[in-house]
Amino acid sequence: MKIVPAILTDNRKDLKEKLLSPKVFAITPKIDIMDGKFVPSRSVQAADFAGLQTNLKIELHLMVDDPLNYIADFKGIGARRIIFHFESKNSPDAVIKKIKETKIQPGLALNPETPVSAAQKYF
Repeated sequence: MKIVPAILTDNRKDLKEKLLSPKVFAITPKIDIMDGKFVPSRSVQAADFAGLQTNLKIELHLMVDDPLNYIADFKGIGARRIIFHFESKNSPDAVIKKIKETKIQPGLALNPETPVSAAQKYF
């Protein structure tokens, strides 16, 4: 069994504290990245990771309108997986391709109202 704690914050100091706390029981935190467009809230952005040193295997959950604009910025933080939403404005094929080009594992999230069958070709 693997525990993957979710980190949701809009504050760099809080991000740092939360990134250090899961080490006790988990090595793979999932950090939610929100742009205020795809979902109404905003969270930390790539610049908030500058200078943070960790050996954690970070997963990013991009709840953003345009994930293609985020992938390059997050490459340098050591993310192991980038999960993006099928419902974003970008083609899932284009997002998957760009994530793979950065040597990061892609993941696909679906909003509750989206039937799994809509994204069946990616499973």
